[in-house]
Amino acid sequence: MNKRARSINACKISLLIPAISISGLLGACSHRQSVKSQQDNIDGILGKKEKLVLLSGVAKKRREILKKAKFNGYHLVNQNSKGSTAIALRDFWERVRTRTNGELNMTVLYKDATLPGADGEAVLSTAYGRFDAVTANAPIFSNVLPHVVNIMTLLFAYDDSSEGLELVRNKTFNKVLVEAGKPFNLTFIPSASMNAGLRVVTSNAIHPFEDLEDIDGFKLRIPPSKSVSKQLKALGVKPIQTPISSLLPTLKSNTAYGQENPPSYIEIFGINKVQNRIWKTNHLWSGFLTAINTKTWEAWPSEWHEIVKNESKVMQEKQWMQISHQNKQALVDEATHGMKVMPTNFQNISENKKFSEAREEIVMSLDPRIIPIANQIIDGKLKNEDGNTKN
Repeated sequence: MNKRARSINACKISLLIPAISISGLLGACSHRQSVKSQQDNIDGILGKKEKLVLLSGVAKKRREILKKAKFNGYHLVNQNSKGSTAIALRDFWERVRTRTNGELNMTVLYKDATLPGADGEAVLSTAYGRFDAVTANAPIFSNVLPHVVNIMTLLFAYDDSSEGLELVRNKTFNKVLVEAGKPFNLTFIPSASMNAGLRVVTSNAIHPFEDLEDIDGFKLRIPPSKSVSKQLKALGVKPIQTPISSLLPTLKSNTAYGQENPPSYIEIFGINKVQNRIWKTNHLWSGFLTAINTKTWEAWPSEWHEIVKNESKVMQEKQWMQISHQNKQALVDEATHGMKVMPTNFQNISENKKFSEAREEIVMSLDPRIIPIANQIIDGKLKNEDGNTKN
């Protein structure tokens, strides 16, 4: 085997087009390359004729985008194309592509590209370099970085999504988050953290979720999260942890009596087709974190970094307001598709000793630098960078 063939085999290159996803090479090889030198390497593997042959099978509009780009990458998200987070990411990357004159082209892959392991495999595949970026809900990342992200899984702690915004903009939290991602080959982009709003519970009328008495023994589908599961168990709930891809089958089979998600997700995931009650628990603020494969990020020029950071701030500001509006609208009668919105009574839940102890144990397991922030959130006294309290 000649040197060139050994090089190809070592990097396990499976797709060779003018601007291959750089993490596909860098994730498999040990050395770092700049975008330019990596492109030169691909040019040395494929001749112009072969590249044109491969591109000829791509629809014209897409083909021109791929040809112009110096980098073609892929960003995983668990929503379908109509999801608010997916739409925000798609618009964000389109603005980035425009500002880089078409050189940085990132494509959003919906439903985690239908990976069998859903969100968990999406994060894993991004760390490996099979994909270039991932946006996932906090409970997913909390299993990887519990000492940091568990601050986003505290039940009955967040009064509204504005507290979540103050958290993801907090310099200390962001510093700890970015540090924690490094060993996993993940570079978190704090300004690309997004809002999903406060979560509610859905069920059918036969299984109410109105107060502490109702929820004792209630089988509730939740995303895979040890911390959320622990807190719910302290309240007598029986958590059923499944990936989002198994949500509807879990409800249809009565493996779980209900599920919990932000109101605007009810229609997106078709929950309204199998359940008829919405319980306004507002038990957890739901936030998304965005991470980029570190070798991909480091291979991009500094100008691209600045563009990504600037555009992500624009996206965050706009998306935060949009989702808050969408969640409110989703609870209006005509938007619930026949589901009845029900009140709940959990005002004194912090007086529940088992629950308070379980939540406090999670708080004390956090990185010491963010424990004060967690306590501020629970007490409703989280302060922004200007020192103003958010109530």
